[in-house]
Amino acid sequence: MSETLSKESKGQVGRVRVDDRPKHLATRLERGEIAVINVADLDRESAAALVEAAPIAVLNAHPSLTGRTAALGPRLILDAGIALVDDLGQDIMSLREGQEVAVTGGKVLVDGGVIATGRAVSAEDLDVEVADSATLFAGFEGSVEDYLAKDGATVLRGEGVPSIDGLGSVRFCS
Repeated sequence: MSETLSKESKGQVGRVRVDDRPKHLATRLERGEIAVINVADLDRESAAALVEAAPIAVLNAHPSLTGRTAALGPRLILDAGIALVDDLGQDIMSLREGQEVAVTGGKVLVDGGVIATGRAVSAEDLDVEVADSATLFAGFEGSVEDYLAKDGATVLRGEGVPSIDGLGSVRFCS
């Protein structure tokens, strides 16, 4: 038995475009449509591409910010005034391209029936999640690419990387 919501419920209605790759999706997405993605830790570059396409909502099968990385994409989406609904599950990816859906809070509806329930993300949610993961990223802001550009070269050269000799002793390479 599916849950239904009244036609008077506030929400957004639009046609969906579905893709695992947000930057690829952004090339097909038209203003006022709804983006459906499947990305944990939405990065800034992918979010910027989506924002440029001006959807009314972004629906994500995964959490857009897990706390494992400093993903700055969710903030960009919300700052642009675009609704973001996270953690809808893999079934959301089975929506048909161009299908009309309604988004009300954390619920996604087709023909008045709820097909997926996730979490409507607010700026306050991001503030809490970023604060919770702040110690993980203390002293580092940016993407993995930024890290590799800054510190990755020394790691790749083996400088300052611990090695373990055959006796179980740890020594640092120089």
